[in-house]
Parts: sequence; C-alpha cells; structure tokens
Amino acid sequence: MAKPVLVVGSINMDLVGRCHHMPEPGQTIHGSGFLMTPGGKGANQAATVAKLGGSCRMVGRVGADLFGERTRENLSSFGVDTSFIRTDNEAATGVALILVDDAGENSIVVIRGANWSIGPEEVRAARAAIRQSCCVMAQLEIPMAAVGVLAETCWELNVPFILDPAPVPDGPIPEQVLRKTSILTPNEQETKAMVGTDVGTVDEAFAAGRKLRELGVGTAIVKLGARGSVIVGEIEEFVASKKVAAVDSTAAGDVFVGAIAVGLSEGLSIAQAVKFGSFAAALSVTRMGAQSSIPTRSELDRFIADMEL
Repeated sequence: MAKPVLVVGSINMDLVGRCHHMPEPGQTIHGSGFLMTPGGKGANQAATVAKLGGSCRMVGRVGADLFGERTRENLSSFGVDTSFIRTDNEAATGVALILVDDAGENSIVVIRGANWSIGPEEVRAARAAIRQSCCVMAQLEIPMAAVGVLAETCWELNVPFILDPAPVPDGPIPEQVLRKTSILTPNEQETKAMVGTDVGTVDEAFAAGRKLRELGVGTAIVKLGARGSVIVGEIEEFVASKKVAAVDSTAAGDVFVGAIAVGLSEGLSIAQAVKFGSFAAALSVTRMGAQSSIPTRSELDRFIADMEL
C-alpha cells in the first residue's frame, strides 16, 4: 500500500463569478453565472490526491464560521484526513474572489484569513505524520515561517518536499528552503520572479529550470499553461498539455501538482508522474470550479484511455 501524501496549506471558500470578459478598472459589467465552492491551493491539492485514489492528510486552519465547517466537511467527504486542521477562533476562513471569462481565463483576489495564522507549531505537531509520508506538499498561501520549518523537517526526516511557489511571493524564497526542496513547480510568472528572466518559450523554460537547480532545487517543473511543462532535474523533458475545450482554469495548477504526488506515491518516475498530472489538469479545465472540477480516478483513467486511442 502506498504511503500517504501530506499537504500543508491553505483552505478557502471560492466565490466564482462568470463574465463574458474581464472588467476594466472602474467598469461594472453583467455576470453570467455564480458558484460558491471550496478551494484554496492546499485544499485543492489535498482533494486531488484523495479523489485520484491516494491517501492524504491535510494540515491547515479554518475560521470558526460556516465556511470553515463546509470546507472541512468537503475535504472529509473526499477521504482526506482532516485531524490536523485547526479551528481559528480569531480569524475567518480564507476566501477567494474569482472571475472567469468566456475564454476560461481567470482573475483571483485571495483574502488569507485563518490561513495566515498557520505557523511552525502546526508543522511540529505533524512531525510523526510527516515521517510516515511518501512526500509532503506546500504552497505560499501560508506564512514562509511555516514553509521553512516544514522544509527543514522534511530534510531531517528524508521525506521528499514538493513546493508550489504560488502565489508569487512578496520577496525571495529563502535559500535554505530552496535547498531543501525536492520538487519545485512554478508557473511562468513565478519562475520569472525567482530567476529574473522571461519564460515565454520552452527553451527559456529549460534555461530557467537550470537556474532554479543552481539555487539548490532538486527538480524544477516549470508550468507553461496550455502549452505544457518542462522537467529539469536528472532528466530534461518537455511534456505537452492535452488539448481540450477549456471552461475554467481556476485549479488546474493545483490538480497538476496533486496528481504528480499521486503518481510518485504509486512508484511512477518523475516524467511519468508529470504526464499523469497533465492529463488530470486537462480534464479539470473542462469543468467549473476548484475542487468540483477535480476528476475521480475512474474518470481520469477513462479520459486517458480515450485521449490515447
């Protein structure tokens, strides 16, 4: 039986509005739909692991409010172990305000709420769970202090640490974190912020991935949106995205990373896991919402079979 994946990260309620095009500053436009659905990059990744058949534990915080109850219950319904999710009696559950246009592109404002109260104490409380995990995942919707202790703990326990450096951090990611990161999964904007150069082409993505490795990262997986991703580690490989009719790309990056963790937990190579992740992300963008867009394992297996015919 595969070891569990541990996710340390954000838990939000997403308030999603559909519109024909993104409004200009100061402009009011009519929307075409509304959806309230649990999200947060950490919770999205945990839900992905569980819905794709992996064993998953989640470390995080929610407020003592309705959104906190619903997000926790939603994760539990997928089979995520929520025993490490604490209730914050001072801060509200995190919220994301999301606009999605007819092209499937999105614009997001995140109110951190209880997510920003996650600290080193949560990581230390989960040390035994970290030791038992096949890998540990984190994002940057929680304080860097918690991420730093998490990276250090994974390094001490020889557990692979996967960091999704999203959203773009306000300042540089500490060197001691990068040197303890087994897999880094930035998108184009995050990569540019870290290496200082544009990532507009596949060749530029490979060059940026090499710079990330020089900073100490074990393997860099640079996400290029609809084009695909590049792997820069012991191997260098471009993995093309699967072509689908996109409806909503809100959680595609989270689904991609969560699926990679599932693949690795099942013994896939990094290249095989990234290809698995690209299929999962492609299927997710054909649906609205964050966790509501994540496929089950049976759905994904059918999608992969159909795409490979």
